[in-house]
Amino acid sequence: MRGLVTYLFLIILFIKPASAQEEEEINVVGFRFLDYGKDLPEDILQAKSIVLVSVPPVSKTSSERGDWKAFSNEAHEYFKKIGIDPVAYVYFDDVFASPDVTKAYTAQFIKREIKYIIIISKVFLKIKNRESLRNVVLITGFSQDEVLIKNGQKAYKDQDKDFEKPMKKIYGITVRKDFVKTNNLIIDSPEYLPAMGIIKGRRNQSYPVDLRVDKLAVPKFEEVRIPENRPGGILNNRIAKEIEKANEFVERQNFEIDRLFQNYKWKYELVSPDIDDKELLKNGFLYKLVRVSSTGKKVKEFLGYELNDIEQDYITTIQKPDGSITLRAIPVNAPVHKFYIKSLPRDEVYLGESWDADETWQDALKNHLKNLIDNLERR
Repeated sequence: MRGLVTYLFLIILFIKPASAQEEEEINVVGFRFLDYGKDLPEDILQAKSIVLVSVPPVSKTSSERGDWKAFSNEAHEYFKKIGIDPVAYVYFDDVFASPDVTKAYTAQFIKREIKYIIIISKVFLKIKNRESLRNVVLITGFSQDEVLIKNGQKAYKDQDKDFEKPMKKIYGITVRKDFVKTNNLIIDSPEYLPAMGIIKGRRNQSYPVDLRVDKLAVPKFEEVRIPENRPGGILNNRIAKEIEKANEFVERQNFEIDRLFQNYKWKYELVSPDIDDKELLKNGFLYKLVRVSSTGKKVKEFLGYELNDIEQDYITTIQKPDGSITLRAIPVNAPVHKFYIKSLPRDEVYLGESWDADETWQDALKNHLKNLIDNLERR
């Protein structure tokens, strides 16, 4: 399923230095092959940009999202001085929470006339067996479609333990090359894009009983393709090897989906994640299984759940084979996966009767299928 591609897209990879004096190059765009260089776009001070932000978890013992807004505030002050216009900030993972979420954010970027994507990341790496924090800044074009960043496009990247240094370097380039600046109305403080609501039709906190007769499309995991004419370089060569390694697990992942569906008595079929809803309809599917992955709070926002700002944890309901119920508390800002079912002809969704998100996609799917199967058997 496309979720794996998205998951792989978010993996932060590291490249071993060519010599002891060189620092590791940090890749913040996952499985994308970019043409890295030290030249900034000449119109960066005239165009609008969107900033994607990524930071480590709050601690080594917690998966909860770190304080990315503090990092955004720090970056925004530099961007204002340089003359870069960051129209809005959004957390990196949120943009790729699901294909529908990416589609919604892409529409927003186009509407706001975004030309460039800026990625700022805080990443831990090991230097002489000691962890050290690095700040990474990457600037590249917005592809104007749901890919966001295409293989082969030019990108500027720099990194340092001191965030001020790469930002000063960017400023120095714009001054030295006498870039024309027309961005004179930059907002004082960062604007944070809200979670994009992705439910357009009817929203049901139940299960579709028609699945007893209608076939369910289950998007499978697919291998990541390495483009033939990709840019070279140590970083891109390493990414290619990482892709080959990750692709070895695809068959195993799809086998795991089938295993989790072993108690599902009705019709379903694993399908390519690249087949759109219209094509699925033509092929006889009336329902599709969908996954969304982000923090619990963001997932609830994407899916239109009512939020309570007082809540610090969301309670996942897990039904055991013997019928007993287990409740699991997961922090609202910890990453989770949530499955739901989409009706293709009516464009409505079925979220299930209880909150069944979990920390791994396997557990989340197991939770959702157990509740779904029990509901269909009772009808």
